[in-house]
Amino acid sequence: MKSMMEFPIKHIEGNLLFGRDGTVWAYYRVEGFGYDFRETEEKMIPFQQQLSFLANNGHDLHFVVSPSPTDTGAVLDETIQEMQHLSYPLKESGVAFMEQLKDVLIKQRQINETSEYYHYLGVQLNPEKNKYKEGNAGTNALDALQKFLIGFKSPVYRAMGLEPYDILQEEIDAWKEQAETLITTVSSGFSSAVKPISAKEAVYLAEKVFAVTNSNHDVKHRPDSTPGEYVEGVEENGDIHKAVRPDEQAFLDLQSASVEEVGPKMLLMKKIIENDVEEMYVQYLVCDSMDEVNHHPGFEWLYKIQAKMPFPVGVSIRAYHQHNTQVRKKLSNARLEFEDQRQEAVKGGTGVDLSVSTSEQGAIQMENYFKRSGQPAYSCSFVFRVNAKDQKTLKSRADSLRNELSRYGISVLAPYGEQIALAMETIPGSKQYHTDYKIEAAPGVLAGALFGATTNIGDNRGLFIGYTKQFKRPVFIKPDLAAKAFEGVHNVVDSISVLVAGMTGKGKSVFMNLFTYLSVLSGSQALILDPKGGATRS
Repeated sequence: MKSMMEFPIKHIEGNLLFGRDGTVWAYYRVEGFGYDFRETEEKMIPFQQQLSFLANNGHDLHFVVSPSPTDTGAVLDETIQEMQHLSYPLKESGVAFMEQLKDVLIKQRQINETSEYYHYLGVQLNPEKNKYKEGNAGTNALDALQKFLIGFKSPVYRAMGLEPYDILQEEIDAWKEQAETLITTVSSGFSSAVKPISAKEAVYLAEKVFAVTNSNHDVKHRPDSTPGEYVEGVEENGDIHKAVRPDEQAFLDLQSASVEEVGPKMLLMKKIIENDVEEMYVQYLVCDSMDEVNHHPGFEWLYKIQAKMPFPVGVSIRAYHQHNTQVRKKLSNARLEFEDQRQEAVKGGTGVDLSVSTSEQGAIQMENYFKRSGQPAYSCSFVFRVNAKDQKTLKSRADSLRNELSRYGISVLAPYGEQIALAMETIPGSKQYHTDYKIEAAPGVLAGALFGATTNIGDNRGLFIGYTKQFKRPVFIKPDLAAKAFEGVHNVVDSISVLVAGMTGKGKSVFMNLFTYLSVLSGSQALILDPKGGATRS
């Protein structure tokens, strides 16, 4: 229990997360791409891009889908700051209005449970620490021993003033360089802009595992966190080596919640917030079976649960890369095991169970597929998080998620007595703690889930124009973004256009007046052409 509860992150340096198990992860925020408005042929484009990325990738991966309420305060603060740099007659009134609007939206945010989703991709940079390596057990053991002996030649063992737990600065710089080279590859694979996360964002994601409010207002941004100190060591020949000494106590504040196992399939998290004890019931579910072959479009389950679930669902997918030869050998061994079962059944004068024949046929089909395609495979661990303020609501939400996923041939369950282990597994930079439920997936199965497809609407900056109908998410737009073609603004076209349609008396003119009024308040200029004279009557 002690080793399982040990915080998995050793050190954070920018978007690099150093795990206690020796792995080095680089995490990127995938900005996301629109999907619903694409034609059927256009929907194949992001799928093919992800398929190509996964087929050519050689790293272990960690996909994170994190639900977070829109930070309305930050959006309006940015808008107010931009307004302050402008000079126009309504500036004072506009700033005062935005300040009042911010107060109202922040209060509504604390009550409202709806979320938008952020997508993060972790890439394990150290290939020596990949979970699955080429070769057999004997050669891998000898290779591991050789690397272990070479490790003693590292300056952290030879230089005075350094300790074995220290991380050399030259190693950190090398990992940073490797992480930077991956940005273009990841961006092209996921149809959107990709940015390295900051250290404070990595800390924020880790702390969210222990959140007890759906608004996440109990999770703080920690821009001044210093998880290590810089030290130097000197070798006998006078060479000086700089290093970082991780602070083993640095991540204790992130785990300030009380975590209690309420039965074998549920956690109760408690935290003191403003002198009140806040509580949250949490359940983690894992995928125990999934169809081996799926067709796109139609299998976008990861995208669909974001669009259809009226409550936040966190998702963590650990995908461990396996070379094509490894996969084929596994499938060949499985086929031989099925043949042994068949022979033993014949000796006993009985036939094999129908499930054995079905599994054998599946193994043969998959072996032929990997032999023909030459693609790698991924050994995956799918973990889902749902939470609620009471046990009854939590059970209802878990059932809703289970029913939605079953439509895509995915079966999920809550393992007995493994909730804490699964919570630790979802932390960025961590590892797979629970190994009983593994899904062997081809790249096409992972790509079909459509990681990075977003349901978010608007620009998340600019004017507040209302809430979405289904989930009551706040929508902000900045009309001049597309026209100026700013980098990172992923609109379908370079110029914005707005169509307002509806029956007579349903509020079209009211909306256009409001839209114009808000635009002018924030510093824009408006020209109204009204041939029918409707604007004078509204």
